[in-house]
Amino acid sequence: MFCQTDLSDDPVSLFFNSVYQRLRLMNPEIKSVGYGCYRVDDDMIHVFDFGYIGENDPPVQWDVIKYPNDNATGITPLWNGVENPDPLPKGTVKPVGIPVSILFKEQIKNVVKAELKDSTGNKVDCILIYPGNDINNKQINSITLVPKMMLNKLTKYTVSIEVELGANGEKKQFEWSFETGDVKE
Repeated sequence: MFCQTDLSDDPVSLFFNSVYQRLRLMNPEIKSVGYGCYRVDDDMIHVFDFGYIGENDPPVQWDVIKYPNDNATGITPLWNGVENPDPLPKGTVKPVGIPVSILFKEQIKNVVKAELKDSTGNKVDCILIYPGNDINNKQINSITLVPKMMLNKLTKYTVSIEVELGANGEKKQFEWSFETGDVKE
């Protein structure tokens, strides 16, 4: 279960446009989701409650889950950077660009490369978050890139990840693209 105080009318986007909450929502072993909210004047609390598959349920077949998805369009280029606990290093100037995440079933042994490039091939300066450097020690088996600045609107971006997975450290590469939308006012 987790909750967030925000006046958003779209709590799923509120959580998906973050780091830790997004990774929880991406978990393929979620069997049920409950949602509730409570509002008093200018305060609103959103609460999500998750039920996961049990030992008697059939296992979920998956290898990786990416967000944004390959060839996704209309992705918001901006994240306000507000999350508790804060996944970003102290002193990070906010707002930032929308986080890009890949969740793995096999355990991450080593991150070889993690980069985001714009449509002209320029590398975007990002904060890298994975189990080996997560300041909150969440140990979520994922890699997240958080652009240090808002991404350009209506622009195609390409994500390239090279990682060593599993006990043997098998090297695997992942590449996918998405396109940002316009900035919502």
